[in-house]
Amino acid sequence: MAREFNQMATHLEDMLERQKRMLSDISHELRSPLTRMQVAVALAENEFGEDHPLCKRISKEAGQLDTMLGQLLALARLESQQSQRYSHFQTSDILSQIVQDAEFEASAVNKHLISEFGDSAPLYGDAQLIASALENILRNGIKYAKQSIAVHANLPDDQSWQLVIEDDGPGVAEEHLTKLFTPFYRTSEARDRDSGGVGLGLAIAARAIHANGGNISAMRSTEYGGLRIEVTLPLHPVS
Repeated sequence: MAREFNQMATHLEDMLERQKRMLSDISHELRSPLTRMQVAVALAENEFGEDHPLCKRISKEAGQLDTMLGQLLALARLESQQSQRYSHFQTSDILSQIVQDAEFEASAVNKHLISEFGDSAPLYGDAQLIASALENILRNGIKYAKQSIAVHANLPDDQSWQLVIEDDGPGVAEEHLTKLFTPFYRTSEARDRDSGGVGLGLAIAARAIHANGGNISAMRSTEYGGLRIEVTLPLHPVS
């Protein structure tokens, strides 16, 4: 039984590795036809005008496909732990720009961003990867919020730093919360199709946080009524 269990574990590991390679290979292979499609769209716009309904529709679909392929490649890199650059940095080094950009995006759609960070904290990891993950989560909150998005940081203990992002949107049903970070998982096909999402944004954010030794969880926001996402990363004081 032990021998069969080990064989099964090895088989599952090989299958997951093949799946990761296939995901990366497909994403790379689709880049070329997508690039040609974008060139064709540009030529069509030159001939018929950018405001032509068909040109606008094709351009929109090509843009969404380009975004999805970019997310797939990012996910494949995270799964294989490629191109990670670790260094010491302060949370203030990444939060200021993220919040500044988020405030601009929120105000553009008549929504309000509330932020509170307190003192900066020392971390060790891939600062760019962590910043991208936090920005992804924050943009998700802005997308589904009705009016308000809140982001605040705290030190839950002497070994970790936590960032909380919550919104006053429709939220997510209890049975879907643990699956939000699964690639391609969507709680509502209609909602995600309208927004252009394919269920990769939060999955990529989760992989990035885990790659830096952190944890991420989702729950209902008791204060705002929508979705609350907590990101926890280990403190790494510089000696």
